[in-house]
Amino acid sequence: MKTSPKIKLFFFCLAFFFSSNSICFAQHETDSTLIPFEVNEKWGYINNKGKIVIKPQFDEADKFSEGLARAQIELKSGFIDSKGKFVIEPIYTFAFSFSEGLAVVGKDMDSRWFYIDHNGKTAIEPNPKFIWLGSFNDGLAQFSMNIGGNSTDSYDARSGFIDKTGKIVIQPKFADAEAFSDALAVVSDDKPNKNTQAYFNKKTFIDTKGNILTPFFDSAENFSEGLAAVEINNYWGFIDKTGKIVIDPQFDFILREFSEGIAFVHCKNDKVGAIDKTGKMITGCIFDESWGFSEGLAPVQVENKKWGFINSKGKFVLKPQFDYAQSFFNGLAQVGIKKGKWGWSGFINHNGNFVFKRKVSMKKEKSDNKIEDIE
Repeated sequence: MKTSPKIKLFFFCLAFFFSSNSICFAQHETDSTLIPFEVNEKWGYINNKGKIVIKPQFDEADKFSEGLARAQIELKSGFIDSKGKFVIEPIYTFAFSFSEGLAVVGKDMDSRWFYIDHNGKTAIEPNPKFIWLGSFNDGLAQFSMNIGGNSTDSYDARSGFIDKTGKIVIQPKFADAEAFSDALAVVSDDKPNKNTQAYFNKKTFIDTKGNILTPFFDSAENFSEGLAAVEINNYWGFIDKTGKIVIDPQFDFILREFSEGIAFVHCKNDKVGAIDKTGKMITGCIFDESWGFSEGLAPVQVENKKWGFINSKGKFVLKPQFDYAQSFFNGLAQVGIKKGKWGWSGFINHNGNFVFKRKVSMKKEKSDNKIEDIE
């Protein structure tokens, strides 16, 4: 069984030596031009010119969504505005970013999760039967509940979907479910899988009414730009919204879903290449790693472990020179450069020029690299 792209993303973020200064975000749309950054284990925000707009003061900070950003102080999360002021006080142990006007929060380890609106008022009351809640997409949010007993032998968590009134509109009958994307959602077969977690059960796609629209696949990822990656007999390809295979399964796995018409795939030679929506390779299988396309460029890693940026034709626009790089967001990309015991961590513009840069020292502490800002 091939490793899930999501799992690979997690370990990739975990392993990178600039981890204490890097930002490993899922790439969701946002409406703010502010970009979170970290210095000395405190988070603040810069604008796309590299100017500090909100000074580092938070223990954690997310990208803005719908005008607000989750920020954490002393293990409690709230939501700030673009001036760095808490408009929803940090009183929550758990909190997700706003999506479609609502955010999931939980007040402590033992309390049930629920939804609040932009004013911090409860929009959907806690449901004592729900053990997990997701963010809203296409008007629906995932939830999980135990449909079995309380003992270890009878415990049986299943996933379904609720609407914005908290009403169950798709019953909890799936072993696992992903958020809706392009009005379709990945769900897992409800048949028990004794060898692995439910995440690895066979996958299909449902619409917002709960209708199953495609055959079951060995695995699948969310739709993006009208196509979804699916696994058949240990190889990955792409289907359209009718379930028709449009790019034959031939890749070890899909490293990055389609963004700006291009996806990154893992080839048989253990290298990464880029394809268009017809399945045509626009680069050779020559890279070690990549992030997705954004603002016309994508970061890729070459054999010497250096990162550069290619355009949609597969040509290098910024030559490999960085020890770490992420996709562009609001005109800037985060990069890192290591030089012996020292290094630089910051943000570059499309010309490859630093607009925000911090000198850092690399100090060995046990088996990990500790990054300390010295400016």
